[in-house]
Amino acid sequence: MGAMLGALATLSLLQIVFRFILNYSLDWTETLSRYMMIAMTFLGTASAAYQGTHIRVELIDLIMPKALVKYYQTLVDLLLLVFCIILAREGFRIANALFVRNQISPTLFVCMGWFYLFPPLGFSLMSLRLLMRVGLRFFRKNEECTP
Repeated sequence: MGAMLGALATLSLLQIVFRFILNYSLDWTETLSRYMMIAMTFLGTASAAYQGTHIRVELIDLIMPKALVKYYQTLVDLLLLVFCIILAREGFRIANALFVRNQISPTLFVCMGWFYLFPPLGFSLMSLRLLMRVGLRFFRKNEECTP
């Protein structure tokens, strides 16, 4: 993830140098930067899911009896897991359609299916991390399920 962030910053700097200093625009840097940002966003969701840092309403955890919190959090994780599986399945279907049609990016000259794989990959990884959280919640000795 750090390498992608460094490459994104380098591409942005390259775009600025070429556009404003050399008066020449590199079309592909903006497109590649956009797809790299999308990739970082969706692949980063898996880490956030495992660490439990996604935005959530914690008020219910505070007012619920302590003995039920673990089961409530598991229910929320399982509902999110179902949602992620549906999004991953649909995302792979859309990416596959782009591979079949061989839709090419006009500036990068690469099949668009490769870029459309990042959301379903992110949701698939997030599904695995959610399963890990649920498993750790019940098989660890302490109540904490984050690493």
